[in-house]
Amino acid sequence: MSTPISPAARPDAVATPSKPMRDHGPLMGFLYVVLFFVGLIGSSVVGGAVYPSPFDDASKIQQYFADNHDAVILMGIAQTAAALALVVFAAGIGALVRDRTNLGSGPGGVVQAAGTLSAAFLMLSGLSGWITVRDEALAQPALVRALHDFAFMTGGVAQVTTFGLFVGTASAAALKAGLLPRWICWLGGVCAAASLASVLALASEPAAFLLPVGRFSGIIWVVAAGVVLTLRRPVSGRTQR
Repeated sequence: MSTPISPAARPDAVATPSKPMRDHGPLMGFLYVVLFFVGLIGSSVVGGAVYPSPFDDASKIQQYFADNHDAVILMGIAQTAAALALVVFAAGIGALVRDRTNLGSGPGGVVQAAGTLSAAFLMLSGLSGWITVRDEALAQPALVRALHDFAFMTGGVAQVTTFGLFVGTASAAALKAGLLPRWICWLGGVCAAASLASVLALASEPAAFLLPVGRFSGIIWVVAAGVVLTLRRPVSGRTQR
């Protein structure tokens, strides 16, 4: 009598991501976008002022943090929550790349690592705001300027470049395996190019325009990919081939 072969051991079986990642990964992408905009728009509404550029005068930066305690705290909370959502989203996309392509574990690992690193930088940027608006910090203008520069380095250049690596690697793998429509994959390529090039903002102020280009093209990618992956989500119990 032949020994039954479990479905997982069959050579033609296709591995699928774990159910929590498969079901909740795309939703966490939507949550990341919502929370990010809550911090971005909500802080402007609460504070009634636009968050200062790192290229502004030190006096303007100092005045903003002195006058907008609640707005900065709101932004920090929203960014921290958005970062946590991005970690879960990155894990889901990484699992998808690993399990539904024949590219091995390398690209999936890069996707998850880059997304997680991007989330960590965003969280650091958000948490630094809490330090900046403390009375002890506000009493030292040089410290306020340094913390603001740190927030720009982490939440700007570092977060955007690693986010671009996450989106670009996921898009390349998805294009090769046919997981996403081609236009979404090409959008991911645009995001990756702009995001990685945004590191030039550290050397030249005019290059800073690449930061919002990379960030917001990536946000569009997250929404578009999330919609497609949600609509294509396998029905429980159905065999994939």
